[in-house]
Amino acid sequence: MKLTRKLISLLLAAALLAGLFVGLTLTASATGGTGVTSSSEKYTDLQRAVVETALAYHNRGHNVQYDSVVLTIQAKYSGEEGADLRETDFTSPEDATADNLMYSVCSAYCFEVYYDAFNYQILGNPLKAKTNGMCNIPADDPICVVKYDATGTDPSSKVIKDQAEAIEAAKKALQPGDIIVGYGDTGHAMLYIGDYKGDGTKYMAHCWGGKYDIDTAQDKVEKYTDANSGAIRVQDAIYGCFTKGGSPWDLWASKHGQRFVILRPLNVLKASDLTENAKGRLKYPGINIDRTASVSRFGAVEKGGDVTVTIAVENYSEKPYTGLPVTEKIPAGGALKAGSITGGGTESGGTVKWNLNVPAGETVTVSYTVTATGNRGDTLDFSEGSVGGIRSNKIPIRIGGKGLTDEQVAKLKDIEKSKNELQGKNYTGEQFVSAAYTMLLGIDPQVPVMTEFMKNAFDRQKIEGATSQMFVKKETVPAEFAKADAMLVPLYFGGTLVKTGGNGHARVLDVANQDYLQPGDVVMGGSNIFSGKNSNLNTYIYLGDNKVAYLDKDKLKVGDANKSLVKLLSYETFAAFRPSQAYDDMTVEAKAGAKLPFTDVTEADWFYTYVKDLYNDGTVNGMTPTTFVPKGNLTYGQALKLIVCALGNGEQASTGGHWASGYLKFAQDKGWIAGDVDLNGNVTRLAFCQIAAKAKNLTEQPATNPFKDTNDTAVLALNKAGVINGMSADTFDPSGLLTRAQISKIIHTLRGV
Repeated sequence: MKLTRKLISLLLAAALLAGLFVGLTLTASATGGTGVTSSSEKYTDLQRAVVETALAYHNRGHNVQYDSVVLTIQAKYSGEEGADLRETDFTSPEDATADNLMYSVCSAYCFEVYYDAFNYQILGNPLKAKTNGMCNIPADDPICVVKYDATGTDPSSKVIKDQAEAIEAAKKALQPGDIIVGYGDTGHAMLYIGDYKGDGTKYMAHCWGGKYDIDTAQDKVEKYTDANSGAIRVQDAIYGCFTKGGSPWDLWASKHGQRFVILRPLNVLKASDLTENAKGRLKYPGINIDRTASVSRFGAVEKGGDVTVTIAVENYSEKPYTGLPVTEKIPAGGALKAGSITGGGTESGGTVKWNLNVPAGETVTVSYTVTATGNRGDTLDFSEGSVGGIRSNKIPIRIGGKGLTDEQVAKLKDIEKSKNELQGKNYTGEQFVSAAYTMLLGIDPQVPVMTEFMKNAFDRQKIEGATSQMFVKKETVPAEFAKADAMLVPLYFGGTLVKTGGNGHARVLDVANQDYLQPGDVVMGGSNIFSGKNSNLNTYIYLGDNKVAYLDKDKLKVGDANKSLVKLLSYETFAAFRPSQAYDDMTVEAKAGAKLPFTDVTEADWFYTYVKDLYNDGTVNGMTPTTFVPKGNLTYGQALKLIVCALGNGEQASTGGHWASGYLKFAQDKGWIAGDVDLNGNVTRLAFCQIAAKAKNLTEQPATNPFKDTNDTAVLALNKAGVINGMSADTFDPSGLLTRAQISKIIHTLRGV
């Protein structure tokens, strides 16, 4: 019986006054749920373990997506259409979260229920999640209860020849925990869970829903918001399977009824096979765990930053639970933040514990916060937690760098203003990213050459049941690719060489949800990466707000992110790189470690060190992304900006019609220059020295004048300070024009005076 809201409020208020539940949140259930009721048919413990596990998936159904062709990173499954390859190892209901959608099909769902409850694999290892494979289980097999086979492929005398007789026998034989499998032109697998509600209806739970097609312009993705009508559905088994025309899955129709079986895995299982999860579900039936973190698994936390883990425990059962044990282990690389535990929990030896009272039909929420103490590149692995013995979902969070500033993001979004400088250069994808970052942000992110990185960071693996090979991340990569490896957006990489009859792809949901990307992320995808042929590579810079920048036939374009990134998934490989994640402070480290992008500046040049240092700290840029033009002359406007910024005064906004008018006004206000000048005109050597000497307040003169063509005190003061030399031993050439190489040396030296 549910407590009234008024009574709950009174009890909670009393508890708070007593100091018993500080920080604990108690709310009414939003969905009204499912669980084995006291009025249901009699179940054995093993049957209850199956049914409670099946219903646990059902309660998470809004975070489960159906797709019959799932091609992702880790290929552990093969099935349904010949290549139903799943992202992770066997998954539990708790792994289906809003931040980690689960992908399944009818057969895989039945397999996962039995694996979570018993560690039992029906068709061997690796899992072959095929309805066809289950229909091939011989009638003589101990788990096969009833079999009908119109194709005559099973010679056993136990096969029932008449369809009507077989359907009737199957209906009478049903016990909770049985799997109903039909196969004809296609197949479907359903888990019989019996009259768990006690309302006289014989229910089945099954995974069913719409597919999506990444080849269409309008990609349709079926998402569910109601847990009672999600991808894991609970429906009338008798009407759905055994009534002619009752549903798309009825065993009379040739579509599913040429062959069908009733499988009873419980025939070969015993109490000692129960997993800890199953034992927890038997002790605390109807418990639903929703465990989330304040940082997405696709994101990163800066060292010293905080991650708050929230555990919402919902009680779907008819009875209240008292003292429900909840444990959370603080991960390596993290430290519990003082005073952060809510809900009356305590910490001892690195483990946080609660004993919760959860009324029937209600939800209790607790939380704690961990501060990242590890190094950049480490992972905070929130994987050791449980509620009533039921394992919580894993939440891996990378420790990363500071990321891009809001100002840098704004500059990236203005990329179209640099269209003329970025297009028409026949850039590779990596060169395009380097040029864009360098031009807009003044830093080279050192994004890896996609083909080389993929060859060194990933393996191809042949997967049983698939027609080709899968693309799988290595545990470690060579040291020279460590920086690139650190840039990988967590879990946002994958690919396949598998050829299938369908076009679905689980990652379409992950990509479409742009919460998993950050502005500045670089997403690449290509074919022929491993073949040695010319690769077909697409590169996108994510700008946020559903926009990406890319080169299309050497033309810079800004387009729809969903459309572009979903298309990318059809390639052999894809990966998202987050350059800022590889640096503690990207604006300093990336510049310091980067090579100059200029083709006209080499290490043999006398001015190389000056240009490199000034470029790395953002004082100078190239005339184009790949040229510095060292022999080019400077205008007054360029010279004023250089000296203002080099001396730490920051960029100045325009005060008039010229882009450099703000720098002129700054110099005038400081007394560095009198009157107006032609900002587009070339600056002479004498004029620049007069500005520079005033800017650094240099007045001391040398004992003798070394120049025969000038006696200007500003020139002599700079010579005395070691900032300038002459064009020869005794000439300065005051009316000559400064080159970009010369002024790089002057600015570099001037800053040290």
